[in-house]
Amino acid sequence: MSVSKNAFTFHNCLGEGGYGEVYLATQQTVGGIKRDVAVKILHERYDEQSDAVKRLRDEGQALALLAHPAIVSVHQFCEINHRLALVMEYIEGADVSYFCDPERLLPERICVEVVREVAEALSHALTVHNPKTDRPLNMIHRDIKPANIRITVDGNVKLMDFGVARSTEMDRKAKTAMGDVMLTAGFGAPEALGFGVTGPMVDVFALGVTFFQMCTGESFYGKTDLAFQVSLAMDSEDYNIHLEERLALIGNPELRKLCGDMLKFQHELRPEAVEIADRADDLWRSLDGETLGKFARHLKFPDLSYSDAEFCGKLIDGKGEIVGAQAPLAAAPRSSASGAPGFSPSPSLAPPAPEFGESRTLELTSPPPEPRVSAPMPAPPPVASAPMPPAAGGSNAPILIGVAAVLAGLAMFGIGIVALLAAIFLS
Repeated sequence: MSVSKNAFTFHNCLGEGGYGEVYLATQQTVGGIKRDVAVKILHERYDEQSDAVKRLRDEGQALALLAHPAIVSVHQFCEINHRLALVMEYIEGADVSYFCDPERLLPERICVEVVREVAEALSHALTVHNPKTDRPLNMIHRDIKPANIRITVDGNVKLMDFGVARSTEMDRKAKTAMGDVMLTAGFGAPEALGFGVTGPMVDVFALGVTFFQMCTGESFYGKTDLAFQVSLAMDSEDYNIHLEERLALIGNPELRKLCGDMLKFQHELRPEAVEIADRADDLWRSLDGETLGKFARHLKFPDLSYSDAEFCGKLIDGKGEIVGAQAPLAAAPRSSASGAPGFSPSPSLAPPAPEFGESRTLELTSPPPEPRVSAPMPAPPPVASAPMPPAAGGSNAPILIGVAAVLAGLAMFGIGIVALLAAIFLS
């Protein structure tokens, strides 16, 4: 019996963002082969001119040009329930953001290994040739952060979410206005925050911030807002003071040196991705401890999926139509989800401004969103109290004033009558 091509059984939602959701699904091909995949589905109905569709197509195109062990691979586009979807490699594991909690920090050797793998992926994206033009892609990721790096259950590292990547050899469908800088709050390099300059060193800086978080469990910029980060970007002296204060939190001097070089104020002084990979590899070999593979095999990874999203449990036929449903896999409650792998909320649909520990993509030329406002506290119930005693004479004052007004009126009336009579008799 033939099977409809690209039939899917959707299981749990792995996370959501401003544009859509990512699901774990089982895909069944026309030949009957089944495989687990990650399916990124947009919220809105399919419209080739929408920014969401253009960005998803850009991501698919970028991933199709990249073939590297540390970069998530893409399978195909399809249409599901009249929405564009991108079918990708399913990566079982946990985002690095999960390990940036002070209670769950990775061993130093593992942190260095993650940096090495991501740096190699960034170098590959810059240097791999476009098969059509035979020129280097010069691809910049532009959204490096812990949430976009995943550690797999078999000890590999995967760089995800190329939705805002930019390449000189790739025609992006989604356009940004002249001067717009795409970055995530808390990960912006000084040249990007202060002057709108982008380039490979913006990715190096963001990887340095990620490295800092993995080592310390804290944000590089601390509990500061975007305005403070921009002010640091405009003053190298203030920035360097801040940098030294933050680097002091990294105990190992070799790790501190590598991280500090990646976070230098002047982008031309930062090492390139390929140099970072080489230095991280040398440092990794000098450190004691388990490899990432062995570490991952003995680690109990969290289940951060949830089963109450729109497509959870849905059966999709080869035409992309919903044809039934089944119970989704047992999953953690929605409140435990840390965000979709490979999904950053869009600037236009983003939630309120991030608090400490949160991040989202911003366009710096757009007006910054209003800060998050806490829900108003309910007014306390009225408290019964004894009536205030009136001020001395206060309760009689209105009566006295009224009596005085009446007497004055009568006096004026009497004077008027007397004047009238006098006028009559004297005439």
